[in-house]
Amino acid sequence: MSVTRWKVGHHLFHLLLSIMNKHSDDALAALREEDWHSATSNIADLASLLDSATAAMHYASDFPRESYEGIIRPSMEPPWMPSGFSGIFNQDHQIFESNLRELRKVSRPLNTTGECRSALKQLWRAQSKNRRDHRKICEKFVPGGDSILQQHFAKNNEKDSD
Repeated sequence: MSVTRWKVGHHLFHLLLSIMNKHSDDALAALREEDWHSATSNIADLASLLDSATAAMHYASDFPRESYEGIIRPSMEPPWMPSGFSGIFNQDHQIFESNLRELRKVSRPLNTTGECRSALKQLWRAQSKNRRDHRKICEKFVPGGDSILQQHFAKNNEKDSD
């Protein structure tokens, strides 16, 4: 059950991520063209999609910590995955994070309409909730602990200092 939830939740997240990348690309283009209607629509959709991705993350992690420790985490370590495996290396996720940074940068100086400003605030709230909830889930499974990537860097730093 835990493996199924983990996999289905992550597959759903990646589907949502692809759609969020399309909406963030379209929102950036609309903002640059000062097409407030299209920008507002894409940004509002993006906020809803990000909320959906947060829900998928909760679904994917709705199982006991013991299942994570005994089944899930070992499946993300050698020999199954490369040492230092992390979702931050996912190209679609990197594109999404880059697009969000660009949306912040592009939208700041613009004289957006009230509806567009409201959609942007909704998006930033959804992003904050997503990050906050992700940290809580990490803490649930590895209380006070390091991620696989952090452990990898720590182990390599120990080797370098020997």
